[in-house]
Amino acid sequence: MSEGREIPGTLDLDEMMWAGSAYVFWPLVWLALFMSPKKEVPFVRFHVYQALVFGGLSSFGFLVLTGIIYVVFRNAGAQSAAMGMFFVGLFGAWLFVFLVLFLLFCYYAYRAGRGDLVRVPFIGGLVEQWVLAQEPVGDAL
Repeated sequence: MSEGREIPGTLDLDEMMWAGSAYVFWPLVWLALFMSPKKEVPFVRFHVYQALVFGGLSSFGFLVLTGIIYVVFRNAGAQSAAMGMFFVGLFGAWLFVFLVLFLLFCYYAYRAGRGDLVRVPFIGGLVEQWVLAQEPVGDAL
């Protein structure tokens, strides 16, 4: 955990389960969270919001990459062996990005499920500030 003001609270097994499953089921968990009393737990709220932002940005980036590959494939055509190898390389890059994102989601789910306050680079700090801003000052420390 970082120095200074941190996400408060003690964790039970149910809260760690919510945090870990937020990364695996990121499109759905936030809906269930808003109907649950666990929405008041800052640790759970942090991981659900972080997973939602990370999942949304990852999906958008992956769709853009897929669109670029599709446009290149449709406009260039596979006229030669060199173009065929180029498309195989593009597909390999697409598959590699998919695998890396899958492994990142698995890693963050594992760490959050253990009760660690793991922050996604560039996203975690912003989400943490937002969650801490929602906390009453008396309950924060």
